[in-house]
Amino acid sequence: MTQIYLPFPEMINLATLPSLPLSRRSCLPEEPGVYFVVQQTRIRYIGQTQSLKTRWAQHHRLEQYLKEDDMVIAWLPLSKTLTRSAIERACINYFTPLDNGKRLPRQAMALPPRHYDSRYNTTVNKKETVYIKTENRLTFEKLNTLGKRLRLCRHAHGLRAMALASMVDITPNYLSLVEHDRKVPGLAMLQKLATALQVTSSQLLGETPLF
Repeated sequence: MTQIYLPFPEMINLATLPSLPLSRRSCLPEEPGVYFVVQQTRIRYIGQTQSLKTRWAQHHRLEQYLKEDDMVIAWLPLSKTLTRSAIERACINYFTPLDNGKRLPRQAMALPPRHYDSRYNTTVNKKETVYIKTENRLTFEKLNTLGKRLRLCRHAHGLRAMALASMVDITPNYLSLVEHDRKVPGLAMLQKLATALQVTSSQLLGETPLF
């Protein structure tokens, strides 16, 4: 598998990235990337998405930002989910945006956008947060077991547990036990899982990095 090399956040020049005012969010492209919400010279929020246009039609901070002036969305086009997740986390750590990790204002929380999708809510309960944040929080803080690395890769490929289980000829229940570190797969099964997820056995075992 080809190793993915990531740009350092300090190499990202926001002034050269494509951008649009928040008021023109409907003109955003249907493409994946890491996005930056900028207000004048301040970075307010950093995130990543499979579709910029869809994400900003239902963003959990949309109501809040529409009430403020000079809000601009800039983005770095990136197609690979694992790459987007890694760059998103690195940029959050480097740029320390004002609103990442901060609770929504009470009024914005009470009036979510239409077709609101709770998968994008950063204030959900603890169990949901662990599941949804696989592509960022677990990548950098909690990928200390085979099960967590396996679950991260499955989510990154957009696979349901049943789909992956079918690909490697095991039951969804067995896969769940592996992902929750209650079962350890044999070497042959580990190789099947790695092949299905387009990584190596060493990466799933944590011997070499996923990124």
